[in-house]
Amino acid sequence: PSDYGESCHSVGRRCPGDATKDVESGERIDQGDPSSREPELPGEQLPPGGEPVREDWDETVLTAMHHEASHMRQLVQQFSNEFDEVLKTTKPLGNAWDLAEVMCSEKSPLTQQMLQLGKKAFRFGLAQGDLSQSSGRRELFQLMARHRPRHTWYSPTCGPWSSWSQLNSSKSLHHYEEYQQKRRGLLYQIALGIVLYRFQISHGNHFHWEQPKRSLMFQSHHISEVHEHTQACQFDMCMVGNLKDTQNGLHMKKDMTILTTRQHVYQHLHGMTCHHQHDHQPIEGSVMTKQGLMLRTQYSAIYPRKFARTIVQLIRQDTTSMFAITTQRQRSSFV
Repeated sequence: PSDYGESCHSVGRRCPGDATKDVESGERIDQGDPSSREPELPGEQLPPGGEPVREDWDETVLTAMHHEASHMRQLVQQFSNEFDEVLKTTKPLGNAWDLAEVMCSEKSPLTQQMLQLGKKAFRFGLAQGDLSQSSGRRELFQLMARHRPRHTWYSPTCGPWSSWSQLNSSKSLHHYEEYQQKRRGLLYQIALGIVLYRFQISHGNHFHWEQPKRSLMFQSHHISEVHEHTQACQFDMCMVGNLKDTQNGLHMKKDMTILTTRQHVYQHLHGMTCHHQHDHQPIEGSVMTKQGLMLRTQYSAIYPRKFARTIVQLIRQDTTSMFAITTQRQRSSFV
């Protein structure tokens, strides 16, 4: 659950600052599975006659894709440089901490559960700093360098990568341009995830990247390297977290995906999908909670206590290895 930008279903929320201001200018994918492939690039098509047919929007789409890829490379390089500068002046302090939870809510249950067990953990949400800005990232990088967490849990907003956002973008040119603007404004979250992932594996530690199952973020080719060394753990929150509506007691399905380097997490949670032996409350409308009236989309984004306890127990049992992570595969100067 992230308090950065828009949630998968919310609309009209103001996103934090644009990271471009700071820039200087799983389930291992089966390539034979059509659902795992990136959409084919639009371009020339050869009809039966053999003459190429050019589509008017080819150049525009290809140019936009090139610009996004270039922008992503700039963001990753910039964030890596920022992290490297912090590492030069920040020394590890004591033993490694157990958990870093990044882009979480102010009172995230995951960190709370870890602290209640007397373990070392820190959370970094909007209250701790705006990660779209270099000053906020520096604060996070200092904590990462100082405490070198064994596990980093990353939960960015799915925002424009939600299936609903993409569907709405097809309604008109205005909606499409608005979608592209939001997507570009939140690319920094993918770039930051890549940098944190590289830092974790370069130190032999674990990384967990969480998204709703229908989020298109994990289909982005930008994170192909993350897919190479993680598995996509898929489950329903009604089963793993016993997520229920506070008013009528009906279960809320909330299907999830976590890209994880932790084999034990994958083995325990993957496939725990709903058995359809109970009714579900649709995640729509509002519900009364202890905090007052809340949208069900917001309520369901908060990890249930049972889920938080389960994750903490799984990551504390640090006896199994990562998924085929080789020490030779290091893409930055992290030391």
